Amino acid sequence: MIEGKYDLVSDEFKKTLENAGKVSLTGDVWTDTQKTKRYLGVTVHYNDAKCKEVKGVMLDVVPLDDRHTAVNIASALLVALLVK
Repeated sequence: MIEGKYDLVSDEFKKTLENAGKVSLTGDVWTDTQKTKRYLGVTVHYNDAKCKEVKGVMLDVVPLDDRHTAVNIASALLVALLVK
């Protein structure tokens, strides 16, 4: 049941983005307070054609297995964008 709901919401969101025109991706990398785990959060911002306002949706939070280098962040970003 949850997977069915996820698929429905995901399909609707994809249609919304297709009609949005331009979109912007933002990322935020952080380390937990014990400095043992690292994460990349990915958000998409877009113009909602229906209500004519800018909206933002968190796409994913991906664990980073290594340091915050450009290569590691790019790899995690690809995981966040391609796996869904």
